[in-house]
Amino acid sequence: SEAKDALIGYAASSTIRPGQLPCPDTDNDGLAEAPDGNGCPSGNVGRLPWKTLGLDDPRDDVGERLWYAVSTNFTRNPGLCGSCPLNSDTKGTLTVYQDSTATTLTNEAVAVLLSPGLALGGQIRDPANANNPVNYLDTAAGISNATPSANPPLAPLPSFIKAQQSASYNDRLTVIDTSQLMPVVEQRVARRVLERLEDYRWAIGAYPWADCSDGSSDVPPDYKNRGRIPIITALPANWNGP
Repeated sequence: SEAKDALIGYAASSTIRPGQLPCPDTDNDGLAEAPDGNGCPSGNVGRLPWKTLGLDDPRDDVGERLWYAVSTNFTRNPGLCGSCPLNSDTKGTLTVYQDSTATTLTNEAVAVLLSPGLALGGQIRDPANANNPVNYLDTAAGISNATPSANPPLAPLPSFIKAQQSASYNDRLTVIDTSQLMPVVEQRVARRVLERLEDYRWAIGAYPWADCSDGSSDVPPDYKNRGRIPIITALPANWNGP
């Protein structure tokens, strides 16, 4: 729960773009790997980047660090991908099943947090194998939490599974979807917009006219006091005016 709250807080306060999530930590140093225009080149499954999130190295009940998977469209570097919008209509691309592919918990997960528990079967957790998720995350009903892009083979989206504890499966999963993430992001964005509108009113003595079509304040004789925020140009004075 603490890690989940930290991820949502990170996304809401992102200065890159509100809603942006960190890439996983794939070398176990606690830091998120750098994204590029396509997402996380080091992979979308790794450990939770606890240092990046400002946490105190959260671990599960057997002392293992938490693992983390994230939807690509919430990690792309906007400076490298051109136009990659992230807004209230953006959906996560991770699928999470319950016990088998017959029951889907969600196919729009933004992120999945995983507690690996004790090593099972042939999992090896020595330093040489410490960064390979197959030594920590399990498989159930043919769905591997360690290699989600390959399971099931015909699935268009990365898939994870939440299953009953057994001799071959002891992962525990927590899911973040857009219904949990975006309302927090929306509130942060709304506060920032309100601050800019108040700055405008303080400088001009009035709020800008609303936009009803193209991102700019409507012009006379069609002044509107209800519509969208005029994000491109504003009247009675432009944003960079007096």
